[in-house]
Amino acid sequence: QRQTQTQPKMMHLPFESLSKMNRSAASSLKMKDAMNIRPLISFYPLDSIHKSLKILGEQNLRFAPIIDYRSGAKFYGFLDVFTVIDYLLQVMQVKYDENETNMNDGELAKRSADFNFASVLSVFEAAKRKESFKEIRHQFLDEEASVLDAVDLFKSGIESLVITSGGNVIGVFTQSAMLELLNTEPSLIGQPQKHSKLHEGMLKEKLITISPQSTTLEAFNRMRENDLSCLGIEEGGNIIGCITTSDILGISNFRFKRLLSPVIEYISENRTHQDRPKDWLLTCSSETEISQVIGKMVETKTHRIFVGEGDSSKVRVVT
Repeated sequence: QRQTQTQPKMMHLPFESLSKMNRSAASSLKMKDAMNIRPLISFYPLDSIHKSLKILGEQNLRFAPIIDYRSGAKFYGFLDVFTVIDYLLQVMQVKYDENETNMNDGELAKRSADFNFASVLSVFEAAKRKESFKEIRHQFLDEEASVLDAVDLFKSGIESLVITSGGNVIGVFTQSAMLELLNTEPSLIGQPQKHSKLHEGMLKEKLITISPQSTTLEAFNRMRENDLSCLGIEEGGNIIGCITTSDILGISNFRFKRLLSPVIEYISENRTHQDRPKDWLLTCSSETEISQVIGKMVETKTHRIFVGEGDSSKVRVVT
């Protein structure tokens, strides 16, 4: 029940594939100049989860830092969508009534309030106390450091860079921001490389699929259990859509009842609001150059691209 026999594979768009990039140009470009790509988006510790989801959705972010500027820009850590999903699952599993057998509208309203009005800091601190907690891998980097330094840190597994000036946090530079920079400054990439040159060592893990009639709550739970940011929606051996961690934004405005609806209905409504068809997937062929992949992802503000179409056993996903 947990996974199908034929599963697409997921690959990171590897920063090691940029080993032939223009290192001279990258070493001369300072982070303080690259920081113009994306302004600092952060949460105040007492901001609500409802507000944080709205900000993440508007800015197309998977995570953002929690910073208290009243305490000298104290940095607590990153609130990411996985932490929010963890809290969502916790709220949905709590029994308010020992005799409760199903969730009626009243029970859903209680859970919705508990979820939406919790502060980001309380949710983050509670998550840190769990053994399963996985913090966003981050590194502090001075604004005078070079873009090449950032690439090397990303290659080592760092997910986000906290940029400082004189010891104060002034911004955050993510892998997505790096793609935006490479898209606007293609000279940094150097010799374009083909997808066909990606080797097996760059494969991350298999992408677990889910049936269209599974509940949305089950989909989020499966993503969290398997530490995945995306599930393929599979029907008849074909990928007909996908649900991602960013789709949790679809329960904003206290629409918890949607969690119990079939995932295909949930996704259909989400994609309608995005002016996209329900089966929308960003795709490319295995011969597409990495520079073009970067351009597609930046243009559509998408964190993943599907290589190939149709038969799930032949589809791969680059993130």
